[in-house]
Amino acid sequence: MIKWRYNHTATLLPDGTVLLVGGDGWFATGLSPAEIYTPSTGTFTITGTMYEPRSSHVAVLLPNGAVFILGGSGLVIHNESGSPTAEFYLPATGTFTPLSSMGPVGTGRTATVLMNGTVLIAGGSFQGVPVSSAELYLP
Repeated sequence: MIKWRYNHTATLLPDGTVLLVGGDGWFATGLSPAEIYTPSTGTFTITGTMYEPRSSHVAVLLPNGAVFILGGSGLVIHNESGSPTAEFYLPATGTFTPLSSMGPVGTGRTATVLMNGTVLIAGGSFQGVPVSSAELYLP
């Protein structure tokens, strides 16, 4: 990898490459630059920069090929503050787009893409307090 990282996500994209997003690194928390790993060449390249640096977050591939990234630590994630709690990565453009219409999502949540394309987000903790709610996101 170009950036040494842990607490990141790795998402297999439809073209066979892998998107590495966020995480913590050597003397850095919530890495912003994302990387693409190309298995056929064994190379890593920098792609877009996340809107908010995050680690211990969740990332899922949506049916349209975009990657939905939410929650985590190392960022302000209250909607009341105006900061986004989630964002999308668009492989076609290599860019991230913020989404700020979700409730606080914190860390340890799960995200599951359902058969109809919606994303079920459940559990986890927010500011150290367990979350006992679930939310549906409709792309």
